[in-house]
Amino acid sequence: GCGCVPRLELLRGFSPLLEVFYVYRVFLLFSSVPLHIST
Repeated sequence: GCGCVPRLELLRGFSPLLEVFYVYRVFLLFSSVPLHIST
């Protein structure tokens, strides 16, 4: 990076991790719902 846009580079670097974490959380949430309903 050039240093003039550190926030954009940080967002660009961390956004994939945040997206994976968010999708993982949503997946766990929706995968645990049928278990609670079935029992």
